[in-house]
Amino acid sequence: MTNKILVVIVLYGINLEDSLTYQTLNLSVTESDSIVDLFVYDNSATCNKINVQNNKFNIIYKSDTTNSGISKAYNKAADYASECQKDWLLFLDQDSNIPKNLFSVFNEFKDKFSNEKLFVPVLKQNNIILSPCKFKFMKGSSFSSVLPGILSLENVSVFNSGIFIDLNAFRKVGGYDENVPLDFSDHSFIFRYKKWFSNIVVIPIVIEHELSSKSSDQTIILRRFIQYCKGVRAFSSIEGGKGLLFFWTALRAVKLSFQFKNFQYIKILFDKN
Repeated sequence: MTNKILVVIVLYGINLEDSLTYQTLNLSVTESDSIVDLFVYDNSATCNKINVQNNKFNIIYKSDTTNSGISKAYNKAADYASECQKDWLLFLDQDSNIPKNLFSVFNEFKDKFSNEKLFVPVLKQNNIILSPCKFKFMKGSSFSSVLPGILSLENVSVFNSGIFIDLNAFRKVGGYDENVPLDFSDHSFIFRYKKWFSNIVVIPIVIEHELSSKSSDQTIILRRFIQYCKGVRAFSSIEGGKGLLFFWTALRAVKLSFQFKNFQYIKILFDKN
């Protein structure tokens, strides 16, 4: 079954061989009896050479030095998957710890819930569930626990990393909206998906995930806040809820302003919205 999945890793500012996702994914496919097609979409400012030699992967490398974003990367991966007659896409970021049994558990649950089109792991950071998450009034919040199996998408959303999506379903919902290149790309996709499908399947896999927004580097935090504001504007222009999104973003801007004694966050808030 692994040969019917196109695995997708999106990179930025890191070589493939240094990616935690690639390193741990390598362990998860060691026992596979087929070569895994790995689509690497590199949003870094420079085109990097692939310096890995691994007979378990057929690596397809695409460089995008303009950093078009995650949404375009996933859509390009889907185009390639169609050409290669794949059935499933697995989306991964660059810094997740992939469990060894990811594929075997997915195959088990895919057979058990054969009519479902979207299978998701549980993403955690510091033992807090990041995804799936509650999503109500245009704001995400954590579940205290998530059970494996069918989960209704009513007031629920999912992060990008670790999801298995049926390729035909991906096409049916229109793929990712490239007008939402990074922040809110996952919520935007789920909004599209739930217009056609009601449920997802949670698989009993926990992936340790690192949010860049949790960085302590003020330069990174400021850059991420600018990107976040752009995401808010793009997402709200498509799905509505601009007032609510502006309110939550304003609270974030005020918190960051007092935390770092830097009121540039307030200025960015109004400049980008």
